[in-house]
Parts: sequence; structure tokens; C-alpha cells
Amino acid sequence: MAKPTRRTIVKLAAAAAGAALMPRSAAAQQRIVLNDASRLSPTPVARHWVVGADPEAAFIERLRRELKEAQAGNRAFVVGGARHSMGGQSLYRNATAATFETKLCELDANAKTYRTHAGSRWIYLLQELDRAGFSPAVMQSNADFATAGTLSVNAHGWPVPFGPFGATVRSFRLMLAGGAIVTKDVAPYTIVAGNPARPIRRRFTEEIAERLQSLAWWDWEHARLRATLLDFRHLSVEDFLDRYEAG
Repeated sequence: MAKPTRRTIVKLAAAAAGAALMPRSAAAQQRIVLNDASRLSPTPVARHWVVGADPEAAFIERLRRELKEAQAGNRAFVVGGARHSMGGQSLYRNATAATFETKLCELDANAKTYRTHAGSRWIYLLQELDRAGFSPAVMQSNADFATAGTLSVNAHGWPVPFGPFGATVRSFRLMLAGGAIVTKDVAPYTIVAGNPARPIRRRFTEEIAERLQSLAWWDWEHARLRATLLDFRHLSVEDFLDRYEAG
């Protein structure tokens, strides 16, 4: 290996100094890499929007703009909270990623309900509700999850008699990919799209949808769900209903 000369050392020092003095625009062009809670799924994304305590109107406007820009750039749009859905499910390569770090807890003590935001963590809700002498009927086992993540997987909490988390949800507001906000109830098992939203088709016939609603399998106990897992996977919806409607 050749012995470094004074000239090469000066050149190396100058190069290092030049890198330190790079303009911010160059640094801003560096790749953005996000990860889930496992820290085993580093994923590069095109844009990262951290959603904080924005006023509601400003948040909705920004969300619509981000969705539109992602669509124009032919990019996926992914939303996450604490990203405890591990294995890469909560991120998508070269997507626009939104991380919800929001806090909202509006308690209606008379109705024993509370309104929150998708990104609110359970630890925050526990603290806020506890000040008024309340606690969630159902939540996930860990307090660092976000409420929307709990809803998306319809998690079962510790209090078994209450069933899954979805059984305690009275309503939620949803924005479609086109920017429309769903303001009215959508018939069960109906697919809607567009802005304003329009029904596209039914996943099941009206008769099958009514039978599924009456069966309410999502309120079953853990043991019964485990016992019927293979039938969930392999039976048609008609055969499943015929087998379990009798109880």
C-alpha cells in the first residue's frame, strides 16, 4: 500500500470538509427508511408525513392532498400508528407513509362513550379517561398500540365478556382513497368508491348479508372461533351459515 503524502491527506481533508458543508437540499434528498416495531423490516419510502395535533379541517385537507399526490405519482399510500403489525405489513416500498401521532379524547360521561383519533395511543386514553373515573371497556394488551390498529385487526382485549374491540365501537369516520368522507351508513358487505362515494357492488346478496349479521360470528368466544377456524377457511359462506345458524 502506498504511503500517503501530504498532498493526498490535504485532499482527503478537503473532501471531508466539503461533505460536511453540503447544502440542506442534498441532505433532504437522502433516502427515507422506516421500520415497524420489530425493527426487522427497514423499508424505504418516498415521503413520510408525521400527523400531529393539526386542526381537524387542516388535517382533512392535507390528507386529501397527500392521497392525490400519491395517486399522481403512482405510489401506494400507507397509514400507521405504532406499527406493531410486524413482518412488513404496515409499510410498502417507495410509498407515501403517514404516521399518526395524534391525541384526542372527548368523553361523554352520560353515554359512557368517548371519541378519539385513529393515532391516539392507549396509554394516552387510559390516562385521560382515568381522570374522569372511566376506563376503556376493551383495549389491546399493550398500551402503546394505536386505536385504529386495534380496530383494523378487531383485537380481543382482556375482558372476555365484552368480546372483540369492534363490539364496543359505536361509529367511525372513514376517508376513501378518492378523498370522500363517508358520512352515512353503508349497507353491510357493500363496496363503495368515488367522490362522492357511490355503491359499486355487494359482496354478498342481501339475504346472505342479513344472515351473517344475525349470526354475528365476530362476537363469539375465543374457544368457539378456534374450533371453527378450518370451516372459516374452507367452507363457502352458504355452507358455513347452514352449519352454524342453528347454534
